[in-house]
Amino acid sequence: MIKIQVISKYIALSEEGLAKRIECPIDQGLLASNLDFEDKAYLYCLSCSYKKYVGLDLYDQMWRAVEKLHEYRWDIHNKEHAKWKENNPHNDIKWWSV
Repeated sequence: MIKIQVISKYIALSEEGLAKRIECPIDQGLLASNLDFEDKAYLYCLSCSYKKYVGLDLYDQMWRAVEKLHEYRWDIHNKEHAKWKENNPHNDIKWWSV
């Protein structure tokens, strides 16, 4: 199932330079995502009438890029938390057990 949230997240990542940018083949403009009346995801150009439906291959590439970045950020979070615990051994209070 193609989720518009994954496509939107990918576009946001590409604008930050963290994923390959998808451009309009006509004028190299920015593409936005939307759903049609049948809930099919498509990309459309903001400056011309170009429109392209997102197929499974393109969606899979987007999903993998989003997941890879999510896993990378989670690894950084875990490493920072482990470093914090190492520097603050007595501050590791389990608030849920109070």
